[in-house]
Amino acid sequence: MHYSTKAGHLNVVKLFVNSSADAQAETKEGKVPLCFAAAHNHIDCLRFLLKQKHDTHQLMEDRKFIFDLMVCGKATKDEPLQEFILQSPAPIDTAVKLSSLYRDMSEKEKERAKDLSNVAVFAEKMAVELLGIAASEYNAALLLKAKDHRGRPLLDVLIENEQKEVVSYASVQRYLTEIWTGRVDWSSWKFLFFAIVVFICPPAWFYFSLPLDSRIG
Repeated sequence: MHYSTKAGHLNVVKLFVNSSADAQAETKEGKVPLCFAAAHNHIDCLRFLLKQKHDTHQLMEDRKFIFDLMVCGKATKDEPLQEFILQSPAPIDTAVKLSSLYRDMSEKEKERAKDLSNVAVFAEKMAVELLGIAASEYNAALLLKAKDHRGRPLLDVLIENEQKEVVSYASVQRYLTEIWTGRVDWSSWKFLFFAIVVFICPPAWFYFSLPLDSRIG
């Protein structure tokens, strides 16, 4: 399958897959057929293989594959990159991390810095659009609390990868505001009364400072 993909013989690749061949089979160098499709700019093979079972996280760790994915997308309006994101198990998380990866690569690959910077922006915009679509169907808090394969919440991933466009999205800002206020919607006199109580009675302040998942705390 690797040789067929490298040569761009889509029909042969389909025959292998339909015959139960493993699309995730690795060479001695740890390369899967998808890597050869991207490296040799065989868009049709790449489209087909992206719809087969593959390890998104492992592929994202292969900087050459990520770079080749960008090159393949130059003539197709970043279609391979878009397909890679949409076919992943967590599209928003994938788009965010890809955007950060391409931004870092643009600082090192001076010759292709502009192209890498452009796809970084493209991936970030996709993350914003996907978050908007998901937030219209589900509670934004559930999305932002969802954890990646390493156990990190999406909100932490956004902050860690400096995704300003995504963090500035209305649903994200609303959730951050709720965290900041503790979802406590009090009038001014209630806040004043609470402040007086904890000032007069220090143990109350100590109690509300404990990590008890209290909204007031």
